[in-house]
Amino acid sequence: MSAATAEQLRCLFDPRGVVVVGASTHPGKFGFVALHNLLANGFSGAVAATNRDGGEILGVQARTSLAELPGDTFDLAFVCTPASANVGVVRGLAALGVRAAFIASAGYGEAGPDGVAAQAELVAAAEEAGVLIVGPNGQGVVSTPASLCAQIVAPYPPAGRIGIVSQSGNLVSSFMNYACASGVGVSRAVSVGNAAVLGVPDVLEYLADDPHTDVALAYVEGIGDGRAFFDRLRAVCTRMPVVVVKGGATDGGRRAAASHTGSLATDDRVFDGMCRQARGWR
Repeated sequence: MSAATAEQLRCLFDPRGVVVVGASTHPGKFGFVALHNLLANGFSGAVAATNRDGGEILGVQARTSLAELPGDTFDLAFVCTPASANVGVVRGLAALGVRAAFIASAGYGEAGPDGVAAQAELVAAAEEAGVLIVGPNGQGVVSTPASLCAQIVAPYPPAGRIGIVSQSGNLVSSFMNYACASGVGVSRAVSVGNAAVLGVPDVLEYLADDPHTDVALAYVEGIGDGRAFFDRLRAVCTRMPVVVVKGGATDGGRRAAASHTGSLATDDRVFDGMCRQARGWR
């Protein structure tokens, strides 16, 4: 069963409006890059920004509180604030009517026991508030049908029929850079980061029913529940072709996955055997 409702996923991929929480005037900060990408790539919905100091950023007047923004306007938040602030941010987003929040902030499950505890607290607050958490520790979400580029990296691909989901933001960026270079288009792309709530199978199930997507590309570093992953992916593959790239195949790769997104990489031989058993996989 998906970790997200259909309405929450609609808010993630086809939002009416987006608010950047933690917007910055510094061109090197996530909060500046995310706002710039939203404005530069043709998103036609409402765009807002908040930070502690206010002021104008790229022509957008930043507010010092979410409470200053109009309700029933923003479906998605792109959150760049420190991990210590984000439980309060999520509660403020719920009061505003936001139903999906991409958390770019790090310092969670990938950062040791204290980070694991912080991630659990964030998830509990979001579940209570009815806000879908995407991430944390992710790079962003792209949805070309909505002209949406909400991410902390540069590439915005041409529109097309390929959906991308990855536990690694860098791999999403690489795929989108290749799409830009080759002209092969993308429909939706999202890095799930630590996948505290929304995981790779959740996104694949969405893409399998998405009228804008014909095939999916997935990158995984680790799998928590192997049987559930197998069953859900096999069901997706009856409706849509899926190409899976598996990381963490070596001891070094497994260590990198653990420090990168907090993933425990699955034994590569077991993963290969699972793929051979799933109908339609190669």
